[in-house]
Amino acid sequence: VVIPSDYHAVIYTDGGCVPNPGYGGYGVHAYTYREIGVNISKYRYSKRATTTGYDNDKVAEAERVAVLDIFSASGVVEPGQTTSNNIAEFKALLVAMAAVLDYRPTDGLGVLKSVVINLDSQYVLKILEAIYKRHKTRNDRIAYINKPMSDGRPRKNKPYILKLVDLVELYEKAEV
Repeated sequence: VVIPSDYHAVIYTDGGCVPNPGYGGYGVHAYTYREIGVNISKYRYSKRATTTGYDNDKVAEAERVAVLDIFSASGVVEPGQTTSNNIAEFKALLVAMAAVLDYRPTDGLGVLKSVVINLDSQYVLKILEAIYKRHKTRNDRIAYINKPMSDGRPRKNKPYILKLVDLVELYEKAEV
């Protein structure tokens, strides 16, 4: 049996603040896995981890993945300062994407091939999709960020969107 060394990641993120605006926090959970195709080590297989995220306990064995590592993080968005729910959501995504990009399996083998991102912020998802799918060059992405909203107001959260652009470009450079 040839075991592939390349690996994949699944990310879950959430951020929020109470009240909004208020003091914000974020949480991140992720796991990495290899698509082995044959269960050579049953104790390493998660009962619920799949290629797209956690599922119920009745996941067929063929759909399960061999989890390499699991990691979680949480934190305060801007200690001592009020923030918005959207910024907390951005912070969660930025922390998760940076952690996955920096991750290396303990065996040192393989490269990151794909990432599935699970988030609940439609606002952040819309911006991520615009940056990743619609605007392919840095100049197009910066123009999108600087373009006023449809009602003429300037786009909010530019520093966080710029950080997201930087991370997306690092993922593209790594061919993820």
